[in-house]
Amino acid sequence: VVLGGCYLLFQGITKLRQGRVNLLGAALGFMLAALLPVVIIVAAYLGFFDALLERFVSDSGSANARVEMFELFKHLELRDLIVGPDVDLIDSLRRINGLEQGIENPIIRTVLYQGAFFTLLLTFGFVLFLFEVARRCHPGIWLPMLGWVILINTSESVASKTTLLTKFVVLALVLYRPARAAFRPVSPPAWSGQAPR
Repeated sequence: VVLGGCYLLFQGITKLRQGRVNLLGAALGFMLAALLPVVIIVAAYLGFFDALLERFVSDSGSANARVEMFELFKHLELRDLIVGPDVDLIDSLRRINGLEQGIENPIIRTVLYQGAFFTLLLTFGFVLFLFEVARRCHPGIWLPMLGWVILINTSESVASKTTLLTKFVVLALVLYRPARAAFRPVSPPAWSGQAPR
């Protein structure tokens, strides 16, 4: 919602800077902006935000897991952080610290299991891959891609075996493919009545 609102704000400012504004579109925009507080109040009254607010009251230990995952680094040597520690040690430390459900950040999980060197290479490759996907898509892909990157950083997601990356890339390439130029066959020149020389 926040990313979409920022996008609409920037698009509106860009449209206003161009100088020409559709009067009907501007009137509709102002009407919707005036109705927005009413819609939010009605949605809150009907319980639309209850699940979101409940998450702040009781998150089933998710916030604690995000704090506890940094405690695991205290038990590792520098060499283990660079090249990756013993997997059994990390699994034991996870159980001791109450992180059986998982480490809720893919970068931290990859550093703990594979080491900082491999994490750096993997992150670099991941960023280049997303850049290449964005290059092949419509310019509007940056907003869903930014939202998706923020979302995958809240769980193990791409640090474990998953099809999340494949699903996102397929959706991005299908829904945000660039418009192709209209195909116009080249017709031969009209007959001028003269024989070719």
